[in-house]
Amino acid sequence: MDYNPAAHGDPAVPLISVKAMEKYGSGDRGTPMIVACYSYRCGHCHKLYPALVAAARQRPGTRFAIFHAAKHRDASFPSIRVDGEELSIARVVVAYPTLLVLDGRGTATVYRGDRDIAGLTALADSMPSPIDEPAQGPARAEGGLELVEHGAV
Repeated sequence: MDYNPAAHGDPAVPLISVKAMEKYGSGDRGTPMIVACYSYRCGHCHKLYPALVAAARQRPGTRFAIFHAAKHRDASFPSIRVDGEELSIARVVVAYPTLLVLDGRGTATVYRGDRDIAGLTALADSMPSPIDEPAQGPARAEGGLELVEHGAV
């Protein structure tokens, strides 16, 4: 059985669902966040997890999350703008872990900086503010992102 840090993990870094990623890709607006696209079999992902939790605890105003990209790699995701180009999540996540900075406006950036606590807290400090105005296009989802219960992957 694979070790699953999200199943045994910290609520500061929740596991988000495929639906949440689909909503974001379809233009849903909301709170900016840092998403670690993860594989539970990946040693680098296991090494990153404690730094994510520490950064999330140090910066409670920034959302951090995990998306089990390896499990859902064949899912059909809508395209989003990543680094200025329209791509599907499946094409963006080519290695684990891939850190995506979701700006809350339908655009993502692949984070290529330091993955230690200092680098992740600096990234959190640079995040855009949450969007207060109504979304253009698809209706804004009530209640924000759909989370997956810890232990239910």
